[in-house]
Amino acid sequence: MNQLESNYPSLIFKPYENLKAAKENNSEAERHFTLIELGEALLVYVAGILLGEYKKSGVISKKIETELYRLSNKNLSFGHYQHLVRLIHKEMHDSIIHDKLHESHNYDGAADFVMSFDILKKLVDEGLDEGFAEKAEATKKGRTAKKTGFLEFFDCFIRVRNIKAHPDGKAGPKDNLRKWPLTEEYYAYINDHLEPALMEIINDLEILSEF
Repeated sequence: MNQLESNYPSLIFKPYENLKAAKENNSEAERHFTLIELGEALLVYVAGILLGEYKKSGVISKKIETELYRLSNKNLSFGHYQHLVRLIHKEMHDSIIHDKLHESHNYDGAADFVMSFDILKKLVDEGLDEGFAEKAEATKKGRTAKKTGFLEFFDCFIRVRNIKAHPDGKAGPKDNLRKWPLTEEYYAYINDHLEPALMEIINDLEILSEF
């Protein structure tokens, strides 16, 4: 795991410290929880920066203002933050992190994570409840991961997060849904792909350490 300097925002650095503790405890379930916590913190912080930049610019976007009004009386979900990041990024082109969020900016670790999860999801939907690493890695052989940027990573991250939060009905075909197998084996496999992807993005966004 790449090391983060303590000058990163506490909103991000604290979950990172929790992740290090979880790894020392050798609990994949705890490690997964802290990875989700770290990913959530990163997206919320990025949303905050973009919103702050938008307000500071003095430029009025009807699309952004309409969405902010629509969300003003809601308890924001993680999906709402992702939606705001995508919207503000699309409407503003002079953000300090605009290039990092652009679809042309590829993250190799994120690409591997998305491909690994998509393959695993298909296998679990077909009935797989164990042997995740062996089956998924065998299926991956010969495949090339698609270019994956910040927003595409978080689209997949949200799916993984929602499985952890609400596993019922997350596996199987639509006419025969079942509970997702939240086992240590599952956590170990997805963690080993999620962690390097998340750390790659955080380290690439080192400018966050200045805010």
